[in-house]
Amino acid sequence: MVTKISEQTMKDFLTPKEFMARHNLARTTVYEGIRDGSIPSITISKRKILIPADALERKLQNGHTVDAG
Repeated sequence: MVTKISEQTMKDFLTPKEFMARHNLARTTVYEGIRDGSIPSITISKRKILIPADALERKLQNGHTVDAG
């Protein structure tokens, strides 16, 4: 079953590259966080990963820290 995703829903997610730029994080930091689960993500395909736009804010609210790499 194929589900269409609205444009508004897509704005709620960032690519790893967009996430790095928005939060001034190193590439290694972001991909390690995705790999170890400390940065929540959705894998769409082998080459497409999406991160909730508010992932870092939620982590900080819960008392977690993220190294700037």
